[in-house]
Amino acid sequence: MRFSPTPEQQQLGDMVQRFFAEQYRFDARRKILDSREGWSRETWSKLAELGLLSLQVPEEQGGMAPAVVETLLTATATGTAMLLEPWVSSAIIGTVLIRELGSAQQREEMLVPMAAGERIAVPAHFEPAARYDLHRVATSARRGGGGWVLKGRKTVVLHAPAADLLLVSARTSGAADEATGISVFAVPREGPGVALSQYRTLDGVCAADVELADAPGTLIGPDGTPSPHSRPRSIRGSQSAARKRWARCRPPSTRPSSTRRHASNSAFPSPGSRRCSIAWRTCSSMSSRRAR
Repeated sequence: MRFSPTPEQQQLGDMVQRFFAEQYRFDARRKILDSREGWSRETWSKLAELGLLSLQVPEEQGGMAPAVVETLLTATATGTAMLLEPWVSSAIIGTVLIRELGSAQQREEMLVPMAAGERIAVPAHFEPAARYDLHRVATSARRGGGGWVLKGRKTVVLHAPAADLLLVSARTSGAADEATGISVFAVPREGPGVALSQYRTLDGVCAADVELADAPGTLIGPDGTPSPHSRPRSIRGSQSAARKRWARCRPPSTRPSSTRRHASNSAFPSPGSRRCSIAWRTCSSMSSRRAR
């Protein structure tokens, strides 16, 4: 089967590519990278104006979901530009978590400001001993003080320093490696009991390890009941990230001139190389493997 985007979808893809080529050139990205925050609120607002933060937001909240092709084209463009802002973390994974698990009221209260660029919510799931096993969650949640309080540690939470909310997976029942008993909680980044150890990843993205010491959280969706959408949700997030990595591996001749200078100094495989091809296949296979 041959795939071709519609004229409207291709127009959006071209618009996004043009935006990054003109406004996210090497010198502009370097300035953001060297800033204290490591990301740009101004760029984030422009992404909201272009509608790129609402691709996975339901129409009821003013979005375009599911917008699969539009998301694919945007992911390619953000990967080519080596975007430092939390587009995958918040506009894709965080948004889909709230959309699939949240109540109608939670979707209205959280997704509308997220689509407008006024709020950032990122997932905090991986733990030091989990070894990327999606079901291994030792962080616990218990009822207390009229709500829920969380205790545990999350590691390599991408864009945590930029987030307003952390979408924390925590166990309400069962053993640490059981598939059931895991819930998602919205925890304010600056709330009580939340401590961040901030750092930059190899490609300059801001991240943090998060310590939760009886941190208050709001339950998103059902308590400890695995969602029927959990597998597609994992694949969606992993494949968006894989698409970004593949875009970074494209030959320099097919990439905007503003990003070509990164190729020789990048920690990623050389563009067009056999190692790059292996990296793409690895990303794709991990998308399916992590969701099983």
